[in-house]
Amino acid sequence: MIDRSYARASVWPRVELYRSFSVEPEQESFSYGLIINNGTGPAIIKYAKVTYNNEHC
Repeated sequence: MIDRSYARASVWPRVELYRSFSVEPEQESFSYGLIINNGTGPAIIKYAKVTYNNEHC
C-alpha cells in the first residue's frame, strides 16, 4: 500500500509560484509568476483570480 501511494505521489504535477518586487525609482512593481511544471504528471490550471484593492485585475 505504501509503494502504491508513493508511486501515485511521484507523478503529481508540481507548479511553483514566485513573487517579484522592484523598487526602481518611478517604476515600482510587484508581480507573481509560475515556474514550469517540475512533476511528471500534467499540470492543469483551471482557474486563477487576481485582486487589488478589492478589484479584479
